[in-house]
Amino acid sequence: MKKDLILFGYTGSIGKQVLEVLSSASCKYRIVGIVSYSRTDGLDKILKKFKSIEAVGIVKGELNISGKKIYMGNVLQMISDYKNACVFNAVSGVNGLEVSLEAIDLGRTLFLANKESIVIGYKLLKKSLKANPKAKIIPIDSEHSSLYKLLSLKQKVKSIYITCSGGALRDLPLEKVGSANYEMVKKHPTWSMGDKITVDCATLVNKAFEVIEARFFFDYDFDSIHVLMHDESLIHALVELVDGSFSLELASNDMKIPIAYALNDCKRSEENFSKFNLVDLHFRKFEEERYPLFRLILNNFNENTTALAIISAADEIAVNAFINDEISFKDIYTIIVNTFKRVRQNDVDSILDIMHAISEANRVASEIIEEIRKG
Repeated sequence: MKKDLILFGYTGSIGKQVLEVLSSASCKYRIVGIVSYSRTDGLDKILKKFKSIEAVGIVKGELNISGKKIYMGNVLQMISDYKNACVFNAVSGVNGLEVSLEAIDLGRTLFLANKESIVIGYKLLKKSLKANPKAKIIPIDSEHSSLYKLLSLKQKVKSIYITCSGGALRDLPLEKVGSANYEMVKKHPTWSMGDKITVDCATLVNKAFEVIEARFFFDYDFDSIHVLMHDESLIHALVELVDGSFSLELASNDMKIPIAYALNDCKRSEENFSKFNLVDLHFRKFEEERYPLFRLILNNFNENTTALAIISAADEIAVNAFINDEISFKDIYTIIVNTFKRVRQNDVDSILDIMHAISEANRVASEIIEEIRKG
């Protein structure tokens, strides 16, 4: 019998690929609920294809459909109402934290493709997992899914590695990076992803977040978590063993592989994945001066304060402005740094502390954008 699943973020890149995997007869899950923030892309087609869907939710906006349970605004109630459902969090950005906390607080299995949940809610998620031992989180990022597989082999591991393509600007002369526009940045060399994460790949904000995720999931300190620049994005993660040799996960850059692994109860399945062609593999030196936000984030990580909530919220505002051609690429760094300086950090005792920090960061980052636009 298939297990029930609620998908948050069905209109995004990951959400669409989750639906592709769920359409396989061998998938161990059936989808009973879908939620979006404000878009309803392809909703009629989805409901026609997946007869098992009973509930549809939207955070902002209206739904004009019949024959389904409708959730508008308070979409988290869907998790409470479907008491046996697992939760797939494919929400983009800081809005994903509430979904993650609700799923863990209710003791569910959470499939997590929202890295911001961990980055800004690190302490709260750890606390909730401890209080709800039946709950568990399965990572969806290709790097962490690969590490999950490699570390399950029970080898003696000295350090872990996640890989990084370097984003669309990796070969651009350093002096030209700051003036790059979105048309240049969105041409990721190996992955096809959503707008925001594609920009975060160019700044390496996403990779700093993934280092923090690796610390959360696998309990390695930062000194034992390394980033390897790898052009083809075919090696997703490596583990260095105590004898100096390495084990690694080598696969096509197809997000349906980690999604299918998760939705097959962490077992490999035979699906129609992208064809893998073994080619020459290339690596390069990590030029930190090209990615100043990477070190800024890791240097200021503190699970007990709102530091990363401020940075993450500022990044979201700045990236959106960049995508809309309101600021230059170099302004993303300026906005995040100055927002971080202007917004006071506080201790994290509840989600309200994080939400307040995000609200303040959003306000200050928007003010800085206006300052930049006015010159």
